Amino acid sequence: MSNIEQSSPKIHANSIDIMDLFKLLIRNKRIWIVGAIVGFCLGVVLAFILPVQYKVSTTILPQSESESGLGQFSSLAAIAGFDLNLSNSTTEISPVMYPMLAESPRFLSALMDSSYNFEGHEKPIQLYKYFTEIKKPTFFEQLYGYTAGLPAILRRKFKKEEPVLLHGPNEDLSFLAFSQKEKDVLLMLAGMVRLSINKKEGYLSLDCYGHEKLFTAQLAQAAMNLLQEQITEFKVQSAEQQLMFVENRFDEKKSEFEAIQSQLAYHMDRNLHVTTEASKMEQIQLQAEYDMVYSVYSELAKTLEQARIQVKRKTPVFIVIKPAVLPNEKFKPRRMVVVASSTIIGLILSILYVALHYVWRCYSKKIW
Repeated sequence: MSNIEQSSPKIHANSIDIMDLFKLLIRNKRIWIVGAIVGFCLGVVLAFILPVQYKVSTTILPQSESESGLGQFSSLAAIAGFDLNLSNSTTEISPVMYPMLAESPRFLSALMDSSYNFEGHEKPIQLYKYFTEIKKPTFFEQLYGYTAGLPAILRRKFKKEEPVLLHGPNEDLSFLAFSQKEKDVLLMLAGMVRLSINKKEGYLSLDCYGHEKLFTAQLAQAAMNLLQEQITEFKVQSAEQQLMFVENRFDEKKSEFEAIQSQLAYHMDRNLHVTTEASKMEQIQLQAEYDMVYSVYSELAKTLEQARIQVKRKTPVFIVIKPAVLPNEKFKPRRMVVVASSTIIGLILSILYVALHYVWRCYSKKIW
């Protein structure tokens, strides 16, 4: 507080004079000028030590043909003794849920298991291996590790990590399991891939962030391809289940039709010159059974073809409006913004120092 000039304006015991405060700021301008200079210098340092980050954005438009139900064959299928509901399904994933799909462990673990090209390495490297064994931590990562992250590091060091299943679906279990290192990489990857949807226009925007140009572009391309695969899988899942159901019923009726067809042909050959009433009645019964089975079998054949068309109809077509392009400029840090912000913060803090010192003197005189 000794830095503030002693020729301060007169301090009133019962109030704070705004004009006195303004004059005090003017007379002590060297303090906030020094604060601005210090902020500027810190901003320059930060601008050059902050980690470089690149951004690659892609835009895709998922499209699918209008769906038509196959419920027109349900009544014929009911004759065969089973319920065939091929009306429009409501089990498809909604486009609003696509961003959640990009945040799912299944999506992120698939990206983590993929290989990418990194600077200084000739061959592609698995992302998990690169982040856990090759990549060196940045200055800020080291600073965080030795300050706020130190308790977590010590806890992991002294805590014996229990063995876990390898990432990916287990044959006997219906959930995913990850080690602590894998969870850390997944959390890091979740901040590198962001998906948003324009509800009005219906297109998807995928943004990927990385510390290298080529890696970021490859990550964006891999994320876009994986997203298309998983969206397609979700959308056609219901139609494929219906197709499988129809195929099984078709195979059953085909076997039944072939059996009654052989039985009818054998009866007609065996009783070619027989004209008894019993033989005629048996042939009439076999013919009627043959006609009914053939009717269901032929309609199931049409339904099977319609179900195959339905799978193709529900399979979305993705129009890539904006493909992944190798970035030419850094996304972060914006050095001019960092320097300007740091200078302004230094200026504001120094002005607050002078003002608070004046206020403190006012209230301290009032108290005493």
